[in-house]
Amino acid sequence: MSWSYDAFRVAIQGSDLFSSEFYLFSNPDVANAGVEPYWHYYHHGWKENRNPSALFDIQRYLAENPDVKSAGLEPLFHFLVYGRSEGRAIHSIDARSINQSCDHFGPTRDEVVHETFDPEIDDSEIHVANGEGEMNAQSSTQSVTTVTNSQTPDLSEAAKLKLRLDLVRSPTKEQIAAVASHFSAEYYLEQYPDIRTAGVDPLKHFMLQGWRELRDPSPYFSTSYYIKNSPDVIDARLHPFYHYVVSGRLEGRLAKSPNGFRHALLGNLKSVDEKIAEARLHFCPPALSSISRFEQWFSTNISSLDRLILVFSHDNFMANVGGVQILMRREFFLLKQEGFSQISFFPALALAHLNPFCDNFVVGVLLDGEFAGYFNAKEIEQAIKERNNQQELGARFIIHNLLGQNMDFVESVLVACGCRTGYFWVHDYASIYNNWNLLINDVKFRGVPRRDRPDYELCEYARWNFDQPNEIGRIFRGFKTVVISPSQTALDFWLEAGLHVPDKVYVIPHCTLVKNNRNKITANNSYTKIAFVGHAASHKGWPIFTEITDRAKHRPNLSFYHFGSGGSAGMNFTRVNVQPEPDGTTNMIKALADAEIDIAVIPSICPETFGLVAYEAVAAGAKVLCLKDSGNVAAFIQETGLGKVFTSEDELIGFFDSDTISGLTELITPQFDLNFSKMTLEVMGM
Repeated sequence: MSWSYDAFRVAIQGSDLFSSEFYLFSNPDVANAGVEPYWHYYHHGWKENRNPSALFDIQRYLAENPDVKSAGLEPLFHFLVYGRSEGRAIHSIDARSINQSCDHFGPTRDEVVHETFDPEIDDSEIHVANGEGEMNAQSSTQSVTTVTNSQTPDLSEAAKLKLRLDLVRSPTKEQIAAVASHFSAEYYLEQYPDIRTAGVDPLKHFMLQGWRELRDPSPYFSTSYYIKNSPDVIDARLHPFYHYVVSGRLEGRLAKSPNGFRHALLGNLKSVDEKIAEARLHFCPPALSSISRFEQWFSTNISSLDRLILVFSHDNFMANVGGVQILMRREFFLLKQEGFSQISFFPALALAHLNPFCDNFVVGVLLDGEFAGYFNAKEIEQAIKERNNQQELGARFIIHNLLGQNMDFVESVLVACGCRTGYFWVHDYASIYNNWNLLINDVKFRGVPRRDRPDYELCEYARWNFDQPNEIGRIFRGFKTVVISPSQTALDFWLEAGLHVPDKVYVIPHCTLVKNNRNKITANNSYTKIAFVGHAASHKGWPIFTEITDRAKHRPNLSFYHFGSGGSAGMNFTRVNVQPEPDGTTNMIKALADAEIDIAVIPSICPETFGLVAYEAVAAGAKVLCLKDSGNVAAFIQETGLGKVFTSEDELIGFFDSDTISGLTELITPQFDLNFSKMTLEVMGM
């Protein structure tokens, strides 16, 4: 990530951390050359370890923040826009390192300490100092004013916001106690597992630091919404949640957007470059395993490359839970039974896009299903090349997912293993658009995106200066690739884009329904059990379900459940965690049947390529409610009649406000078993 010179000037104006006088005095060559100090520092100075003022030691800042150093980021801008609100410390320079006295430039400080979270913090630590703190606040105010009024597109809205939030006073113990009854610790720890892992007090963390990171204290308060819609609160340097509890709600201020979750998503939307830069900046590289472990396994287990399968995915499918992961585990065991050895690669840094950076790319590796560790990608490539120095042919590949992968690495490994043929699964749409789920700005599906549509250039994904489909197209241009789609619906979308030329195409459903002799009979039609099935994510329609539950909290005849992971604790539903079996089979059907769920709400707002949870819900005897844009889920329900497809989310939500819901539960519902496919083995002829 880099920032423009204009953005840099805006960020540092008014800050006492850059002194033109100090910079010219300390660097007479710059002064003699008549070069503007800001310009010289931005373009050359910081790279030459020239400090911007006596108060900011850039070498020490980079030494204490290796993530900033490894990302190649200019330290002063990073501190002002990110580091200060993250609680990173800065230090003055050693005055002895300056050839002449620095008294002319004002007193130096041994250390500038910025507020960070401490579980044992006392009042003296959380009050803003009246002296030095107020002086810094005044100088920062000038910087904030400049940032707010300046037209600098390179300085993101998030960066501007961080500069403003830095001025807000930390709350006292009494203020923290005053909001305790409105704070949901259960929600906070579930939404932000890093806080649970850290073992800190959730309320204190939110009040002192979490709100600055735009974390929410409960499902009923949006920190980002309140900050953006109550700027006077931030200008008054008041904590937003404390203000809402003690006065904002009495004034009629809203705690969250009344315009629905899409409005909130758009309000927090970032460019793809920003998302990747932030992910890289905060990425903590895992410890690397010795390449000798990989080399030894390769030499011991791979006698002929024609029995080797290379698998590419976005995560460790043997450890993580999800529909695709369940199916990949099944495929792994089936391939193992057929005598194939498998090397599976997944990125160490999780991204919702390709990783365009090949330098220091780190991959996780499964060797025949066993986690072998994380490795430097270059070492993996070299180890395979040395093993296959004769360019032996025969290895095949199965690409399930390329999110987070680097295409230079993928292509190099395939070539090094002598791959000529392989299989490409359409589990998502990353190969035909820069956004894997085809949503415009994460909020709306409008068909396969095309450059001639007016909404195309309005989408952050279309504006990304990286052609993800073209990069993934290297697979189709360089190898004989068979495309496998889990549904005809997904294949139709993929073919409509017309971006790639596969060798062959197949539709292999992950599973099919087989009617059994059991029937589910609803004993009491006046009492209906309703469940959201699957991971709680916006594109899965989770906010739609939470609105349904919130609006129906006073209807005792409706009982709500969530069977899956994620989501919001403390709301009007019961959470049921469901874990898959080691061999990849699912316990979801049994869990739903045991709970006697009548209706499964699966309101995905993007086209699902398959939608395993819909099949599981039907197999358990539930009717499925979905939206018309849900891809294969809608096609499945329309084909079978085992539920209802709604044209809009308003229609779906309104359905629960009426009494017509009983019509879905008063019928005897047949139950089914699921007959799972052999995945890629079906096409391999096994």
